[in-house]
Amino acid sequence: MKLENIPITWHFCEFYGEPNVYKRRLTWDMLEHLRIVYEGPWLVIGDFNEILSQNDKNKSGYRNETQIEDFRSTLELCALHPLHYKGERYTWAKSADNESIKERLDWAMVNEAWEDSFSYTSLTHLDYYHSDHRALLVKIKDETDQQKGSNKRKRFGFENIWIGDEECKSLIKNCWRSEENTPLISTIKNIQ
Repeated sequence: MKLENIPITWHFCEFYGEPNVYKRRLTWDMLEHLRIVYEGPWLVIGDFNEILSQNDKNKSGYRNETQIEDFRSTLELCALHPLHYKGERYTWAKSADNESIKERLDWAMVNEAWEDSFSYTSLTHLDYYHSDHRALLVKIKDETDQQKGSNKRKRFGFENIWIGDEECKSLIKNCWRSEENTPLISTIKNIQ
């Protein structure tokens, strides 16, 4: 995949892990095959229907360690690892017998080539939005985006000490009285 604003070619895969435990190996085989087909920056996002450790569940119910180890082995063979996330830990929830079961089944995985190319990637676990799975938001910036960002104007912060400065008061009053159509003024006028 190549995007206009990102000069690097990379591979994206939306993934769905087989929900049937006895057939899940088929999806791991498919993921392993995809690794062979493409070498380079790789991002895999989706519902893998598997956890990486018992800590990825909110209940103490035991998950077969062989299943988890099979998932870990596949990721290791594919040289994939999960992106660090912001937000709630668990990405899937189900209510059963007046109990809420939560697990982290949805992942954004990347390889080392991805991290070398996009060192400013972030993952956020969003809300459920009419689903039992949280939406995942991945933001991607390459090195050139980061360098461009350093030239951008910095956010303005008002200092309370300026309130006592007559010149500052005058400047603020004149700006608010101005007929100049700034984006903020346009938005305020459209709301009225």
